[in-house]
Amino acid sequence: MIRTYPMISRSIVAVSATFVACVGLMALLLGAAESENLWRPIGLCSGIAALALILAIRSLGFEWLSTPVVYLGYLWVFHFPLVFIGCLYPAALGNLPARIYQWTTVPSWYRAALISLTCTAAFTVGVSVFSDKSHDRYRTRPRGHYGSVAWLGVAEALLGAGLVAVAIVQGGGTQVFETAYIDLYSSVFSGPFGYGVMIFTIGISTAVAGAERRHFRVLIGAQASWACVMLLLGARSAALIGTLMAVMVLAKRGIRIPRWAAAVSIVAVLWVGAVVGVARQGAVRDNFATATAASPLDALLEMGGSLYTVSLFDDWLKNGDSLQLGGGYWLPFERGIGFVLPAMRSDLASDPRSASQVLLSRTSGLGGSVVAEAFYNFGPFAPLVVFVPIGYLMAYLDRAAYTPTSLAWLVVLFYPLLMEVRGWFISVPAIVALGAVPLILFALGKRSQVSGSPAMPPLRTEASSC
Repeated sequence: MIRTYPMISRSIVAVSATFVACVGLMALLLGAAESENLWRPIGLCSGIAALALILAIRSLGFEWLSTPVVYLGYLWVFHFPLVFIGCLYPAALGNLPARIYQWTTVPSWYRAALISLTCTAAFTVGVSVFSDKSHDRYRTRPRGHYGSVAWLGVAEALLGAGLVAVAIVQGGGTQVFETAYIDLYSSVFSGPFGYGVMIFTIGISTAVAGAERRHFRVLIGAQASWACVMLLLGARSAALIGTLMAVMVLAKRGIRIPRWAAAVSIVAVLWVGAVVGVARQGAVRDNFATATAASPLDALLEMGGSLYTVSLFDDWLKNGDSLQLGGGYWLPFERGIGFVLPAMRSDLASDPRSASQVLLSRTSGLGGSVVAEAFYNFGPFAPLVVFVPIGYLMAYLDRAAYTPTSLAWLVVLFYPLLMEVRGWFISVPAIVALGAVPLILFALGKRSQVSGSPAMPPLRTEASSC
């Protein structure tokens, strides 16, 4: 049992986060970003306030590798570094390509920072609402019989690895490692590769959730090998998110990571991300040595570019686009129903509710953003309608993961939501189903096995726990 006393009461955190959200929203609505003199204060205050909100969630008793802290930290990395570092140390922007530097010279860039800040504050409010619902003072590690759900995870991981192997073979075998990242989209990434990545990531983390501790090294080795292959292909997200998920589950299982090791790992991940980002302009393995001059700061600046997606959707709304009023969140379910009722299935490429297609039709080379999609649907009400519930859900998932099976459910639900931070909601229900269906079938199979077995006298068993 681990003591996790909250350092600050949830009411103080909730009131403070609400105040930050209101200030950010007022600055947005009053047009503060239209004044060039306020750009630097907006960038600095947004970045610092968002970091403070991460610490506020930590102060509620959530560990560093808990779902709320990881989610908000991940959102910060992809939305705030470029605007924050650019305002803190403008010379850091000197090495950026001209087109990226131009992002920082328009009012919409700083409106996007305010929008992102209000969303992070609303997320913190949602976390604080749930924080006293369960085990503020005492939290236990996942307990129960380990092993059974681990085999399900191993089977999923093997299936995912098999699908990726098929995609690599279809794309040219070992030649794919000699191909530029952008060219792989028409060969490797267009096949079963994406499904393989998702299934493997869910599977390996599920295996860690249910495995005996003595098997951790094997699973960690499998994840490390997978990450190396993904990095050689230039698929940074597939490597880094999968590793992050596995480390989170290990922490939930009671593996303690020293702070110095965590700090070194973060710097190393940023450096590798920057190096691969440069090297994948050609074949990663050929360009790796020449790309090692890239720094962790370069990686932060590059990843912070997701804020530009927010600024684009803000501009489009100001220039006449209509709020989708939740249409983008209903769209994946409508398309699912369309498999049964084809009349309900619209053409995705021309559907204005699909934020991903709207972005693709108007520009190229940009990733998605959970903030941009929420704002495109609900405008100023996005923090309340989208991010308060997400914060509540993150806190619930973290508190509810106290058995191997519930920890596996955390993996299934948290992974697609983490992917959505720099993606789109349209893929979230499908990824959830991809992980949920095997878990449901697994639970039904165990229940039928138990109900169908004859009564037996109780046997003495030893349940390992962490």
